[in-house]
Amino acid sequence: MRGLWLLVLMGLLGSVQAQPAGRWQAHTSMRQVTDLALAPSSVWVATGGGVFRYSPEDGSLQRFTAVEGLHQVGVRALAWDARRQTLWIGYGDGVIDRLDPAGGTIRAFFDIARAERFPDRQIFRLRMQGDTLLVATAFGVVVFDPVNGVVRDTYTQFGTFSDMAVYDLTVGPGPDGQPTLWLATAQGVAYAPLSHPNLKDPGAWTMESEGLDGQLPVRSIALHGQTLYVGLERGLAVRQPDGSYELRWEGEAVTDLQPLGDLLLGTAGNRVLRVDATTSVQTLGSDSLGRPLRLATDGETLWIGDGENGLLRAAVPDAGATGLDVLEKILPDGPYVNVFADLAIDPAGNLWATDVATGGTAGFHRMAPDGRWTAFLPAILGGRSAFRPVYADAAGNVWVGSDGNGLVQVAPDSTLIFYDATNSTLEPAAGTSSFIIVRGLGSDPEGRLWVANLTAPHPLHVRLPDGTWQRAPIPSCINSLSTTLGRLLVDEYGQLWIVAVSRGNLRINTGLILYDPGDDPARADDDACRYLSERGGGGQGLPGVAVQALAEDRDGRVWIGTTEGLAYVLNNPFAAADPNTVPVWPLAADRQPGENPFLLSGLSVNDLAVDPANRLWVATDDGVYVVEQAGVDFRIAEHFTQENSPLLSDVVQAVAVDARSGRVFLATAAGLVSYQGDAIAPAEQARPLFVYPNPVRVGPEEDAMVFIEGLVEATELRIVTVDGRLVTSFETRGGRVRWDGRDRYGRPVPSGVYLIVAVGQNGEGTAYGKVAILR
Repeated sequence: MRGLWLLVLMGLLGSVQAQPAGRWQAHTSMRQVTDLALAPSSVWVATGGGVFRYSPEDGSLQRFTAVEGLHQVGVRALAWDARRQTLWIGYGDGVIDRLDPAGGTIRAFFDIARAERFPDRQIFRLRMQGDTLLVATAFGVVVFDPVNGVVRDTYTQFGTFSDMAVYDLTVGPGPDGQPTLWLATAQGVAYAPLSHPNLKDPGAWTMESEGLDGQLPVRSIALHGQTLYVGLERGLAVRQPDGSYELRWEGEAVTDLQPLGDLLLGTAGNRVLRVDATTSVQTLGSDSLGRPLRLATDGETLWIGDGENGLLRAAVPDAGATGLDVLEKILPDGPYVNVFADLAIDPAGNLWATDVATGGTAGFHRMAPDGRWTAFLPAILGGRSAFRPVYADAAGNVWVGSDGNGLVQVAPDSTLIFYDATNSTLEPAAGTSSFIIVRGLGSDPEGRLWVANLTAPHPLHVRLPDGTWQRAPIPSCINSLSTTLGRLLVDEYGQLWIVAVSRGNLRINTGLILYDPGDDPARADDDACRYLSERGGGGQGLPGVAVQALAEDRDGRVWIGTTEGLAYVLNNPFAAADPNTVPVWPLAADRQPGENPFLLSGLSVNDLAVDPANRLWVATDDGVYVVEQAGVDFRIAEHFTQENSPLLSDVVQAVAVDARSGRVFLATAAGLVSYQGDAIAPAEQARPLFVYPNPVRVGPEEDAMVFIEGLVEATELRIVTVDGRLVTSFETRGGRVRWDGRDRYGRPVPSGVYLIVAVGQNGEGTAYGKVAILR
C-alpha cells in the first residue's frame, strides 16, 4: 500500500514525549510471535504487532511497524535472504515486503495480493532456496524472483487437487534420492522432483495421505537425514518407504519442525518435541512456554517464537534432558494485547485502555507518559475480566466497568478497589445473582460519579464524593421494562446524556436519554428527562437512533455519533426539559448544490473526542476524520486512513486526546497508534510565548514549521516585522499552533526576525514572542 518508504530505524520503544506535528507512533504488542528468521548477527521476529530485530551481541532491539513502513502489523512469515542481506516478510493478504536493513528501505510487492482469481491469498510460509523465494499460500506455491522482484511461477494443481492450502514446504531428497519439493498441504503431503520440466502440470505431483486420516491438515514438514517428518493437526508422523505415514506422537497441532544435529525439534501446544534418531518422541516443558509456534537454531542456542510470551532463548536440549531450560525472555515493551475497546487519559497523562481479549489476558492496561506499560490482568484482579468502559476523573481516579464483574477503581496511588453488590448499590443483571454490568461512567461538576448499571432493576447509580453510594431514580421518560442504560456523558451543567439500550437485545441501541437529576440525586420530583427515540430528518433530530458515541466540545456543543452520522446539540442548562433543544446535523462548509449538505452523513461513528483546538475526532470504520468549525458550518480538516497514513487499520474503534501533550490515541482493529497533533491545552492567562525551533532554517520556497506554545483558549495571533508591519494574522484555539512561515497572501516570508503577538479573545491579556527565519 505504501510502496517504497524511508525506514526510520528505531530502538526499543521508549518515551512518548512531545514531538513535531504529524509524528505517528505505533504502540503495538509484540508478544504474539508468528515466525522467526536467523541472520548472521540478529534474530528477526514476526509478531501480531509488527517485526522486531534482536541482537544477541549487545541485547538491542529494533521495532518495525506500519509507522516505519511495513505493509501492516499482522505479519505471518519471514525469510532471511543471505545473498542479498535482506528480510522477506509475508502477510495474510498476500503482500510481500522486502526490508533492507543496510539501505534503510522497505518495498512492498503486490503480485500475490492482486491475484483475484483466488479468494484467499494468505501467506503461510516463506523459504529461501538459492535465488528463489518459495511462498506457501492458501492456494498453492508461488515461486518469487527476489532479484527482479517478480513472480516466476505458480503451482496450484497437485494431482487431482487444485487451489489447495500449502502450510509449509521444504526441499530435499525425494524417494529416488533426487532433489524434490515437499509440501505440507490441507489434503496431505505433495511432492514433485525439481527436475520435472513443468511443475504446473498436475501429473508432476504425487499426493500422499495414507495413515493421515483424521489428522489433516499437515501443518509442518521437515527432512531429517533421509527421513520425512510431518507435523499434523493432532500429532507427528513419519513417512514410510511405501509412501504411507506412521503416527509417532499424538497430541496437539505440530506447528513447526526444526532439524538440529542428531535431533529433530518441534512445537506442539505448550511444549517442545524432541525426536531422536530412533524416531522416538519426548515432550519438553517449561513454565516460560506459553504457546511455542516456531523454532530456529544456530547450533548453540535454541530460539523459540512463542505465541504468548515473545522470543525465548533456550539451551539446546541434550539427550538426557527432561525439560527445557529457557534462559531469557526477549520482548519489546508494549501493551499485552493489540485490540482495545475503550481509551481514557488521566490528569497525570497516563493512557488507560480496556481490551477485547478473553481468558487470562482479558483486563485493562496503562501506558505511562514515558511509554512504560502495565497490564492489569485477571490474575491480579481476583479473576475479574471482560472490562469495557474506562473513565478518568479530575481527581486522578480511573474507573473501569465490566460485563459481569462490576466496577474497579484505580486510585492515584494505584490502589485497586472493587465494587459489587456487597459494598455499593450496584445490582446484578436481571435474572442473575451476581453478574453486574457497568456500561456508562462519568463525573459531574460536584465530583459525583454516575454509573449506568445495564439491565439492573435500578440502572442508574451515583457515588458521592464521600464514597457513599445511592440508587438514582429510574429516568421517568423511559419504560424500564424495555429500555436500559448504556454509555453516558455528564455535561458541564451536570446533565446526563445516556445511550438507551434495548433490554430485549443488548446489542441494539434505541436512542438518547437527556436526564437532569436535579439538586438531590436520590429524589425523582426535581428531575427532568427527555427520551429521543425517533430518527429525525431534514437536518434535525437524530440521524439514526443507534447512538454509539458522545462528546462535549469547548464551545458547549454536545456531539452525538450514530450509526447513520453526526449531530450536535447547542447545550444549555435546561436541555433535559426543553423540547426545543434538539440535535442538528452539521452542515458541510464546502457543500455543493444537489449534494447531501450534511457533513459525514450516513457514516457510522464508533467514538468521538475533542482536542484542545476544539476539533472533533471522529472514529469510524473508514479511518478517523478531524472536523473543525468553518464559520457557522464545519469542514473536514483531516481524514486519516490506512492508505494515506500509518494508521494500522481503517477500523478505528476508540479515540482519546491527551490535552497536555496534544497526542491523539487511536485504537484500531489492528493495534494502537498515536498522532502528535499541533494543539495542546491552553494557558489560563497570557504569558511569554515559547516558540520553536528558533531559529528556523528552511529552503527558499518551503513551508516553515514554527510552533507557538503558551496560547490561551481563543487567540488572535499576529505576525509582524520588527518595524511593525503586519505579515499575517489568524485566529486559533488551544495552547499551541503552527505557523507555516507564509504571509497573508501565501508567500514565503524572507529571512529575518519576526515578532509574534497573541491577543486573548476573552480578556486574558496579550503575550509576545519572536522567531528568526533563515532561508
